[in-house]
Amino acid sequence: MRELSFRAWNEDKNEFTYWNFNELPIDWNASQGITDENNGSIDIQTSCVLEESQEFTGRRDDKGVSIYELDIIKFVADDDIARVGTVEYDESLTSYMVVSKKNSPICLGFAKDIIVVGNTIQNPDIIK
Repeated sequence: MRELSFRAWNEDKNEFTYWNFNELPIDWNASQGITDENNGSIDIQTSCVLEESQEFTGRRDDKGVSIYELDIIKFVADDDIARVGTVEYDESLTSYMVVSKKNSPICLGFAKDIIVVGNTIQNPDIIK
């Protein structure tokens, strides 16, 4: 079974906050984010809204970096051409896809030689 991990951008701290499924408190409020008043192990403030959270895809790049939704990756497709794209979840295909402006989407599972080069929040200029 793959690890169910998430991240969300924390505007106050100007960084991502990470957590896994087992750390979610029972009474979280999606409109206000997560706060854990019991043990303080989760540091997700109201500026870190769950509706904007990004899920871990279950894959790591060639350097061992976890790949999350909205990460920007360099990869090689089946045609052995290097590309850059954004990781997005496609509900109709129930699969993580790599989307780029110049090429058709490719299933993340078919990408090889993957390197995470950024994400759409901190590095939007990479994909422009």
